[in-house]
Amino acid sequence: MNKRYYCTHCTHSFEAPEKKGLECPACFWTTTVVLAEEVSAKTGAAARPQKESRSKILNVFLLTLDALKPLFFAALAACILWLGWHWFHAGPRRFPTFDFAAIKHGMTRSPEGKKNVSPSAEIKAPAEAAPAAGASFLTEEDNKILARHIQLDPGRDPLEIEKKMLARRVPLRTGKIEKLPSAAWTLEQFDQMLQTQELYYKVPLPGSYRRKLKKLFTEKYLAAQQAYDRGDLLGARDLWVGSLAFPIYAENIEKHRGVVLTMLRPFIGDTLSKIGALNGMLSESVFRDSEAALGAAYDQLNSALEKKAWKAAYNAASGIETLAAQLEEKAKTAPKIPGYQPAAGSVDAGIGSALADLLETASAPAIADLEPLLADVGSKKRIAETFLPEFFQEEFDAYDKARALTDEGRWQEAKDLLGKIHRPAVLARDADEKMGVLNKIIKAELEQQAVSS
Repeated sequence: MNKRYYCTHCTHSFEAPEKKGLECPACFWTTTVVLAEEVSAKTGAAARPQKESRSKILNVFLLTLDALKPLFFAALAACILWLGWHWFHAGPRRFPTFDFAAIKHGMTRSPEGKKNVSPSAEIKAPAEAAPAAGASFLTEEDNKILARHIQLDPGRDPLEIEKKMLARRVPLRTGKIEKLPSAAWTLEQFDQMLQTQELYYKVPLPGSYRRKLKKLFTEKYLAAQQAYDRGDLLGARDLWVGSLAFPIYAENIEKHRGVVLTMLRPFIGDTLSKIGALNGMLSESVFRDSEAALGAAYDQLNSALEKKAWKAAYNAASGIETLAAQLEEKAKTAPKIPGYQPAAGSVDAGIGSALADLLETASAPAIADLEPLLADVGSKKRIAETFLPEFFQEEFDAYDKARALTDEGRWQEAKDLLGKIHRPAVLARDADEKMGVLNKIIKAELEQQAVSS
């Protein structure tokens, strides 16, 4: 009968008949082969005490932990109550205070060094502007702003970026309608159009009616073209309107609309486009002189800048801004263009409605797009300002006085003076930044006073 054996050398198990000196088929050892049941008995006996020991320790730990739960929660509740009592009954809390005298001391000026920071000015500032002692709410940048000193140098050469800006040219995009949307028809073209439409719709017009249409075309349409060539825009418009007053076909309005107006649709559409263009020209004529003046002033500005005539350039830029404001104001109160002549009452109702729409559209004329031009003029004016310190002596006096008041700790007075500086742009920008820092100091001082009281 076979029994199961186990080799303790290679851990191989196998079955074989019972005999002495049995050899392991895996490692060929004989001294390490034992019955498998002997090995199981020994392993179980060794593991059982260890498992029972671990189980007892775990049970004791869990029982202890369960017993300590009430004590833990009681301690937690007591801690929360104590913290709450301390928070609401510990008395007023004091905030940190700041030494404003130290701020004044920290802003004293050290030897100056020049540095270009923008295309429009030179700034004199301390070599090192560390935060003032005791003024922890002021950053290093705040101290630099307060210590910064703007000065204009009229003898300097323009920077490279300034040269590029001064050399730039912006075209004045006007709203002017320069020409008619299409060329005028000839009598031959009108007659050819009639023949083509007759063939297409298979509706031949009576000879008498065709002659009436040609007479109307000659007396009104061709006369309108001659008036336009003479520069008589209003006369040309009214004659073109009259060219659309076609005689009623067969004395029947329904046939007239269904036959004649349908066949003449290409001619009607082209003539309406010309009338609309003339309405636009008439409404915009009041703005053309102003736009021409703007263009001339812009040329003067650029000419002065090329010669480095800064005063003339500054005055030209100011003049352009004034002209632009006047033009925009004029557009709001533009006079209405004259209405159509009585001949317009002879046109068909559908054509009359289209004519009314064209007149309404022209009542809001388009003027030049001034935004790109004004942006360019503004940048050039700001550069010209930096070469004209004598233009802004009053502003620089206020600026220097505000800096002195800041050194004395008279924050509000310094801020009020800086708020009156609006030009030149580089000085106004620095004044705004200084006011921002002074606002921080004033606010902190008020908070300290409120806590102290």
